[in-house]
Formats: sequence, structure tokens, C-alpha cells
Amino acid sequence: MKNSLHLACLLTLFVLGVSVGFAKKPKPPADVVVVADALSDSTINVTPEPGKPVYYLILGAIEHAIGPTHAGEPPVDEKFIRAELVKALASQGYLETGMGRPLPQLVLVVRWGQATLEKDMNQENEIDLEKSRDLNNPASPFNYNEMSRLVGAYKLRAGGALPSLEESDLDDTLRSDRYYIFVGALDAAALRQKRKMLVWRTYMSIDGHREYMVNNISHMIADAAPYFGHEEKMPVVVNNKVRSASVQMGELKVIESDVPDTTKEPQKK
Repeated sequence: MKNSLHLACLLTLFVLGVSVGFAKKPKPPADVVVVADALSDSTINVTPEPGKPVYYLILGAIEHAIGPTHAGEPPVDEKFIRAELVKALASQGYLETGMGRPLPQLVLVVRWGQATLEKDMNQENEIDLEKSRDLNNPASPFNYNEMSRLVGAYKLRAGGALPSLEESDLDDTLRSDRYYIFVGALDAAALRQKRKMLVWRTYMSIDGHREYMVNNISHMIADAAPYFGHEEKMPVVVNNKVRSASVQMGELKVIESDVPDTTKEPQKK
């Protein structure tokens, strides 16, 4: 009886050990591509300073697909996106205003949704993006300009040719289905005069092949927050796999060594 009980305990411990050993590690957040522009013809200071926040209002927040969409995507709550944006903007010195508060200096427009290169049904599955950059070419995807802004392709190619590796990465990003969030800041004073003057804009996007947008909204916005109101010459890739890496140290132990101790005085013969 004792042997059976002992065996059952060992078996239970083995099963528990195996289940713990093979437990899935939490999936790191997706890498975020951030594209940030600040327009120089703005009439206001768009950079908050200590004690001098920039006040804004969110004029509209809508879901907008770039290209064809795919079914089965969980719905995204507009209130959740707004709340995450307000929190991220506050961390950078941008404060939401309202009735009885300071007049807004900026009016924000927010869009989010799926983004996919759109092409004619008669085109082949593989798109030659080198040729498609000529928008007069009939093989150009219909929404190439929108996708180019989304991933910052126009920034990369503005300075001339790229190394082959960067060119390949860029084309892979353009080809991939993506989820994006766009924040555009308009000059509130100009808007009151019925003029639309874009002060700054920021795109943030992730690869949508293995991700759901609803699971990545918080970290997408948090990763892009430091770039609000700034000009970045190149697209920024926030590598969350590297950023979330950590080292865990176990209990320190003293290990005996065979190396002789030279601090002791030699014994006399």
C-alpha cells in the first residue's frame, strides 16, 4: 500500500513538472513601425515644454480600411483607443481640453483599421514593386501612395538608392497585411478660419498576419507616443522582442575549486 501511494505521488509530481516545463511563455508584443512628420509651415509651437503643455481636442475618431479587408477581426472599441491616446499624449505634454478650459491649439483626427495593398484582379499574385513605384504603370497597386505613407517608404527613397537588405525589408513591409493607427494634428486657429493646416502626423502599424489589432492597441500607441509632434527622417521600428527581454538570476552559490590558495604561508619542511 505504501509503495503504491509513493508511486502515485511520484507520478503526480512528474505530470506537474512536465506541464510546468512545457507551459507557453507569454507572446512578446508585435514590432511597431512608427512614421512621424512635423510640418515646418506651422504657425504655432507644437512641442510642449515643462509648465507649458499644448492643449488639443479630438475632432473625430473613425475606423477606415486601406484596401481590401478580411473578415473575422474582433471589433475595436473607439472609446478604448481614445482613452489610450489621451494617456499617451499626456505623457508627452499634450493635454485634452474642453468646456471651461484653455482654448485648443491643436485639433486631432484619428483613424485606424486594416491596410493591404490593393491591385486589379487581373494582375498576377506577385507584384513587382520596383516597377509599381511608377504610378503611371498599370501594374501599380491602386493604394500604393497610402501604403507608402503608412510604412514610410517615401522617406527611405527620398535620399536615393537603399542597400539591398533595406530595400527587401521595405518591400516585405509594403506587401504585408497591416493594422494601423493614424493621428493627425491640425492647427486649431487656422481651422477656425476654415483653413486646414496639418501641424504633425504620426502613423503606427504592425504586421497583421499573426496578430489581432485589438490585442496590440495599447503598446502601439505607447511605442509611438515619444514621436508625437516630432520629425523622424526615417521610419522607426520599435523592436518589442528586444525591449521586453529580461535576465533572471537564480540563487548565488559558492562553488569549491581545485585551484590552490596562494594566500596561505607555505608550510616549513
